[in-house]
Amino acid sequence: MPFLNFFKKLNSFVPYFIRHNFLRKVIAVFFAILVYLKVSTEIGEEKIIQGVPVNFITHGNIEIMTYKPKTVNLTVRTSKKSINLLTASKFRVDINISEDILEKYKNSEYSHINIDFSKEQVHAPTDVHVLSVNPSDLTVQCDKNISKKVKVEPRFEGSLPQDYKYGEVSLTPKHITLTGPESIIKEIKTVNTKPISLGPSTVASFQVDKKLQQVAPKIIATPSSVQVKVEIYKALTTRVFKNIPVHIMSASSIQNFLPKLLTRAVDITLHGPKSHLELLTRNKIKAFIDISNYNKLGIYESKVEVWCKDITLNIKFVEPSYIKVELNQFKIKGETT
Repeated sequence: MPFLNFFKKLNSFVPYFIRHNFLRKVIAVFFAILVYLKVSTEIGEEKIIQGVPVNFITHGNIEIMTYKPKTVNLTVRTSKKSINLLTASKFRVDINISEDILEKYKNSEYSHINIDFSKEQVHAPTDVHVLSVNPSDLTVQCDKNISKKVKVEPRFEGSLPQDYKYGEVSLTPKHITLTGPESIIKEIKTVNTKPISLGPSTVASFQVDKKLQQVAPKIIATPSSVQVKVEIYKALTTRVFKNIPVHIMSASSIQNFLPKLLTRAVDITLHGPKSHLELLTRNKIKAFIDISNYNKLGIYESKVEVWCKDITLNIKFVEPSYIKVELNQFKIKGETT
C-alpha cells in the first residue's frame, strides 16, 4: 500500500536509538514535561495581591451588619509567565456564616464574630498557589432578620391657603411589614410616608399614592407605598359682636308716631372664615328693625335684621332676635292734649 511504503521509507531516516523502545521514550518525555511544569510552578515567583474583596455566604436568616477588614492581601506563587497577569479581580475570598455560629453569640445584642482566614477560603486561578492571607482574621457583626408590622404615619410639607385645613387622613393599608435586622427593627414604632405636598392651590380633598420613607439601608418595607386620602375643608369659626345698636327703619306714613325701642342693642354672632372675622370691625355691621307696616299706637314685637358688609360671613345668632318697639303719639312742642 502506498501509505505503508511511505511510512517505512520515512522510518528508515529515523536513527535507531530513537526508534528503539519509542513508546517508552514518548511516555518518559510526557512525564518529564509534567515534572517541569510542577517544578516551574513550585519555584516560580511570588507576588502580593492587594485589595482582594471579602465576600460573605450566609446560610439561614442572617444579616451581615458590618465587618472589617473589607479587603485582604494575598501572597501567591505562580510561574514567571503568569505572575504579571494576576490582579485582585481574579481572586475571591468567601466566608460562610450560618445560624449555628450566631447561636454561640446569642447573649450579645449584636453578634461579634472573629473568623480566622484559611487558604481554602480563597478562590484563585488553577495555576496559582496561595501562600498566606493578610490579615489572618476578620471581625464580622451579624444579626438575625425578623419581620414586624408597624403603623404608617402621613408626613406633610408646605401649607394650605389661608382659612383651609386638612381633616381626616386615611391610609390604605394602615400598617406595613418591615423585614431586616432585629437590632434595628425592634426600635421602630412607626414609618412615615414621603412628604405629601400642600400648597396655595390645595383647596379640595385629594387622594395620592405615596412611597414610604426609608427607615434604614437594610430594612425592606412591604408594601413599599400606601394610598393616602386627605380631607380638605375651609376652616370656619364664629365671633360674637356685643351691644350692636339697633336702628329703626320706618315709612313716611308713620311720621306722626314717635317710636321708642324697649331694647336698644343686641349681640350678633357671625360665622365664616377666621381671617375675615378677625378683620371685621363693628362699624361694618348694622342691626335694624322695620316698622313701616305699623300704623297704630302701641307696643310691637319686631324681628331684628342684620346687615354685614362682608358677604362671605353668615349671621348665625342675634340675641335677642326679636325686640319690642313702642309707638307713641308725636307731639309738637307747646301743644297740649
